[in-house]
Amino acid sequence: MKSRDKIVLLISVIFLSVVVLIVFLIIPLFSEIEKYSGEIIVEKGKFIDLDAKVSNLENFEAIKSQIKPNIDKADSLFINKDLPLDFINFLEKTSRDCQLSISMSSSPLNSLQSGTWPFLIFQIRNSGSFPNFLKFLEKIENSNYLIKIQTLGISGSGGVVTSDISMKVFAK
Repeated sequence: MKSRDKIVLLISVIFLSVVVLIVFLIIPLFSEIEKYSGEIIVEKGKFIDLDAKVSNLENFEAIKSQIKPNIDKADSLFINKDLPLDFINFLEKTSRDCQLSISMSSSPLNSLQSGTWPFLIFQIRNSGSFPNFLKFLEKIENSNYLIKIQTLGISGSGGVVTSDISMKVFAK
């Protein structure tokens, strides 16, 4: 073999080795790098999202003590749907304070449609003087409960009024 043939053969072997190296080693290596870099980008996005959530949670924890009184105040607007004893006691005490006799009844828990707050309907009948009845209404209006008066009927004779009140009281 001549030296020229040896050089051509050597160049061919080197070229073939380089092609085999590129096809079987470098291309798969780059495709793996591309695949893993995509996964790293996805994981980095998840990490950034998680970091933002942690930051929001820390911010919430910081302002929670500031808004807790407002949350408690809003929560106190609703009566207990299972046992509205506090509200009944409030009505009885208010009637006594206003020197009115009271009788009341309530309906089962209602909800007009999905998404609305549940409520109880209270039927109240009380009797006493008209100024005392107005005090009673004012105290109910200024109470810490979320109340909507549906009907109000008043009748009276001889300085004594009898009232029938139907009210919707929102519950939790």
